[in-house]
Amino acid sequence: MKLLEKIGYKALIANHGKEALEILEKEAVSLILMDIQMPIMDGFTCTEKIRGRSDQLKNIPIIAVTANLMSADRERCVACGMNDFIKKPIQMDILRNCLACYIESGTNSL
Repeated sequence: MKLLEKIGYKALIANHGKEALEILEKEAVSLILMDIQMPIMDGFTCTEKIRGRSDQLKNIPIIAVTANLMSADRERCVACGMNDFIKKPIQMDILRNCLACYIESGTNSL
């Protein structure tokens, strides 16, 4: 979150996938940084639920954030509908460049 604030973005934090879905019902967001390994509901399941929606939220960019970037993990990210992935620990320049690909200039809410 501190990295996002340093580059000018506002961030909301969900502790697990179920909480992320609840936040989406209440808050407007431009992009989701999705941890793959979360309790209660993992990032893959949460992404599948978002992609299964019937409203505009189904198209929100979702970026996987994971320490595991083996080819099987990448394939599963793509298969469940994630747009991209960032490896932990997150490097500021990689995060900035990735966000720029998915968020319009001047939109600073994640």
